[in-house]
Amino acid sequence: MNGDSHEVYPEGTESASESSARISVALTNPGFESDKTGWGNESLFEISTSDKHSGSKSAKVTGSGDRVEQTVTVTPNTTYVLEAWVLGKGTVGVKAGSTVLGSQSLNSSAWSRATITFSSGSATSVALYGAYNGGTGRFDNFTLATTDTPPPEPEPEPDPEPDPEEPAEYPSEVLDLTHWKLTLPIDTSHAGSPDEIKRPELDTFLDSTYFRVNATGDAVAFKAHTGGYTTSGSGYPRSELREMTSNGASNASWSSSSGKHTLFIDQKVTHLPDVKKHIVVGQIHDGDDDVIVFRLEGQKLFIDLNGDDGPTLTSNYVLGTRFTVKFEVQNNVVKCYYNGTLAYSYPKSFTGAYFKAGAYVQSSCQGSKKITGESCSAYGEVELYDLQVQHQ
Repeated sequence: MNGDSHEVYPEGTESASESSARISVALTNPGFESDKTGWGNESLFEISTSDKHSGSKSAKVTGSGDRVEQTVTVTPNTTYVLEAWVLGKGTVGVKAGSTVLGSQSLNSSAWSRATITFSSGSATSVALYGAYNGGTGRFDNFTLATTDTPPPEPEPEPDPEPDPEEPAEYPSEVLDLTHWKLTLPIDTSHAGSPDEIKRPELDTFLDSTYFRVNATGDAVAFKAHTGGYTTSGSGYPRSELREMTSNGASNASWSSSSGKHTLFIDQKVTHLPDVKKHIVVGQIHDGDDDVIVFRLEGQKLFIDLNGDDGPTLTSNYVLGTRFTVKFEVQNNVVKCYYNGTLAYSYPKSFTGAYFKAGAYVQSSCQGSKKITGESCSAYGEVELYDLQVQHQ
């Protein structure tokens, strides 16, 4: 359990916070009566009409990686109370970036209310979520409020005309890049060889060729061409994120034997090089080399164990097909999930570890990794819709 405090109240009982005045935070579709509106990736949960706490609908999660999630604006350094009703197995929580501010896992045969008290700290926005917890779970009636006494209500003013929603301009408006840095397949006068983009520059960075918001505004496109520059430890180019800590200031480095470490990616591969049609789309790296990766070779999407073929996830992948993958590391075991289903458990001990995500092309038109007939303009491209990291 994380956060300041949390309590569970069965149906019909009153939470302690109801006895004090609170300022409610408006949530979008808190009881799922408008189906999936406002709750993140619609492929990660279902709408149930058979069981609900109130109204006619609730959200339902059934597999690993399933979740509902909504980002809301908060006031820094303020104490809040998050409440939600849960039936079955589920985890209710709140996070700022990749930091979990509070969570509670429930397993109840009757609708029960989880109450989580947390401090917003320096955050100006937080993500509320209900997540899969080892079995089918349903969520309903989310609420968020401060524990402070509300001020006098101001005189009402006419509602302004709503502005049309602005499309995302920067990748950081689509993905949370707080704890990442970016490596590009180019070597300019910019710092790094090849170029590296770190925060805070990354917050407002885009490259129209290699790192940009996609045409529909809901994903980030990573592109690397086979004639691109490479890092000193590889002969292949990349447009790829490397996990960091301290708001992007320091390299992440964790151990498989301590804590629980999770990487979740919602993505699709949109293009492969012309001759050697290989690309890596998610990695765990340790202090020396890659430990385990998700890799696509033509139509074969599989798990690669530092050069050795692991289990095949699908042998018929079609470019442009959206899918999810997840690494979950705990007690020297790496669990690998594909589209919410556990595909493989890999016993492995390692240190100095960090996650990577993006487009790491496995072909080159030059140098020691040169592939005969591969054009230097050939490229691989991946679009990421969601990227989440959690350390517990």
